[in-house]
Amino acid sequence: MNPKKKAPPEPSQHVVTRWVCGSADEYLIDQARFNRTCIAKDGVLLCVDLEEKLAILLDNYYEFEMELFSHGLRWVMHEDWRWSTRRDLVLTINRRLLNLTNAIWMYWDQVRGELKRCKNSLESEFRKHLVKQIDSAFSSPSLLLTKILRNYCQHQDVGLEGVGVSRARYKLSRSIPKLGPEDRNFATATLAVRVADLSISRNHPARPQLDKLHRTKVEKWDPAPALRSAIDEITKLHCELRSELSEKLDEWNADLQWVFNIAEREFPDQVALCVAEKLGRGRYRKRVEVFQDLMQRVENLRKTNGDSTNLATTIVTAIEPQKKS
Repeated sequence: MNPKKKAPPEPSQHVVTRWVCGSADEYLIDQARFNRTCIAKDGVLLCVDLEEKLAILLDNYYEFEMELFSHGLRWVMHEDWRWSTRRDLVLTINRRLLNLTNAIWMYWDQVRGELKRCKNSLESEFRKHLVKQIDSAFSSPSLLLTKILRNYCQHQDVGLEGVGVSRARYKLSRSIPKLGPEDRNFATATLAVRVADLSISRNHPARPQLDKLHRTKVEKWDPAPALRSAIDEITKLHCELRSELSEKLDEWNADLQWVFNIAEREFPDQVALCVAEKLGRGRYRKRVEVFQDLMQRVENLRKTNGDSTNLATTIVTAIEPQKKS
């Protein structure tokens, strides 16, 4: 028996139209323009996803720092040494700590995954270059320490053994920004993780950092400085990724804007636009919705996230610095 011959592919057209059934508004485009529009949408969505990952991370960092600040202020105003009160505080900050360490490594995992999956919009070598850049940044000592802490919180115990407030009186000098003519009391929230409880497999990339921490022979370790340095390194990395993708983003935005310009010229309104591969009798092989809010969201997120670098060296204070004479 002769095998059945496959039917030839049904002829199709590519159009800009509206994402509604039975729309008569259509503008004929070629396949190359259709493909460029699909690639542009995927590319802009990638930029949206990257900015949203950073927004999640920065929000968790903000909540972590606010918890420490609130604890220090509460302790200065109302010293409460009851065991249950201090235990509640440790529980609250542990929750913030777990959220932050998870958000740090979620960024690494998911941003790498987004770039690897974006095969249509980015060339293979460029994607490999960006992933290598991410892996290099996340091999820093501070980020590896946050990985040890995250693994400990997830698999062994809640992270912190205790939370305290250290108080000291400093005479302001040239090494400290002048906040006034008098000495100042500084209250600092401190965290404590038992170093002996931290463990990780011998072949883990973070093992050298843990060994170095053990060699210091300190009984308790405050992870806050490492967390702040880690956030600085990630935001610096994110700004580099933005710069690498900026030229591509301009091209993607221009391709999408071309569709909106056509629709504005040809259609009464631009509600629910799409590009489509259209078959006969009003059927579609593929439709891809496009909308201007997509481009606007990237811009809005970039403004909201800002260039949040050097957070670890920034001091927020309610005291007005002494003006220079």
